[in-house]
Order: sequence, then C-alpha cells, then structure tokens
Amino acid sequence: MLIVTLTLQPLLTACGIPAQRKAVEFHSNISGQPVIYRPDRVEEIKEIAMTVEGVEDSTAVVIDRDISTAIKVKGFDRLRLRSIRNQIAEKVLEQDEYQGYRIHVTTDRKIFQQIRQIETQQGEEEAIITPEIEAKIRKINQQIDKL
Repeated sequence: MLIVTLTLQPLLTACGIPAQRKAVEFHSNISGQPVIYRPDRVEEIKEIAMTVEGVEDSTAVVIDRDISTAIKVKGFDRLRLRSIRNQIAEKVLEQDEYQGYRIHVTTDRKIFQQIRQIETQQGEEEAIITPEIEAKIRKINQQIDKL
C-alpha cells in the first residue's frame, strides 16, 4: 500500500498543476514603444564614418536612441584613433536628426565583428528588436564606453 501511494503521489500532484506557458515578450523602451532597428540610419552613419580620413571600413547598428558604430582604420592613421573616433562622433551629432542620440564609436576589431554580425542579421528592413539582440547591443555599448 505504501509503495502504491508513493508511486501515485507524483502522478496525482503533477496532474493538478497547470502547465506554465512562457509569455511572448515584446521589448519596449522607456516610453513604452517597441525598440526598432533602423537600417536607413545605419547607412547614414556608415557613410558619415567613411568621410573621416583614415577610415577604411565601418559598420553600425541603430536601435532606439543609441548609435553603435565600429570602424577599421588603416596604416599610420592608427596612431590617431582617439581623434578619428571623436571626429566621427562630432560629425554624426552635427546632423539635426541625431540630436539627443547617444553615440558609441570603437576601433576594436572584435567589437567590429560583433556589430557587423548584428547588422547583417537584422537585414535591410525596419524591424522590432528582440530582447536578445537589444541585450547584445547594450553589452557592446558598455564595452565601448569602458575603452
């Protein structure tokens, strides 16, 4: 009798608990709006970065009011990385449509690859950012700000 009770107890208690369903999470910014990936802004940022002398390649991701951009700098221009990063930030923020944005510029090769991967993954269509992608970008921005 004891064996039967011990065997049936897990079955009976498991049947009484409803299955928990994972809620689909839509990520939103502070104002409650969904966080949007902006490919049109990405192209503008990349073009601005390429106008700075010494920049040979650039990649960017724009979500919400954060601009994350990484650049590759060639040859002896690597001696003036800080100046190049500052020039890019200034040129972007000079544009009226980017007033109030936070810009994160890096020359780190690993971060360049991470941003390029996200840019490629998101494609050329405006879309709502998943919480996972937003978390990656926030982490990248924290890394850039520490450098």
